[in-house]
Amino acid sequence: MLDDLERLLTFNAWANRRALKTLDSLGDPPAQTVRLLAHLVEAERVWIDRFDGVSADTAPGHDWTLAMIETAMTELEGRWTAFLRSTTEADLRQPFEYQNTSGVPFRSEPADVLLHIVLHAQEHRGQIGWLVGEAGGEWQETQYAWWRRDGR
Repeated sequence: MLDDLERLLTFNAWANRRALKTLDSLGDPPAQTVRLLAHLVEAERVWIDRFDGVSADTAPGHDWTLAMIETAMTELEGRWTAFLRSTTEADLRQPFEYQNTSGVPFRSEPADVLLHIVLHAQEHRGQIGWLVGEAGGEWQETQYAWWRRDGR
């Protein structure tokens, strides 16, 4: 399971980078696309903060530039790698308690959260792709099958 989750997080980082590259290539991407990409990156930060025991009480939604998003992606990739290296299969099934950004308590298994992170990001990358197309831009595919076809 750990190998599968590591593969999914590696795919997720690749897809996020492709989305960023697409937006950067537009010169002046639609504001909503930048907000969506920032949102999915901020959501990942909230989750890794929770896993690291850091307060994650700030809801994602800040206005970021593409440069800020790229910096955050680089930091997050390192944090996720460190998390996975320090995690065991048993850890992934050990429920942990946290509060959402509204203060509502929840209990989840880390493995389920990691899958949620990837699916949440994929949902928003799909929205970004649609908006890029509507604006006349060319979207670089960010689907898992494309990542695998690329030799990964």
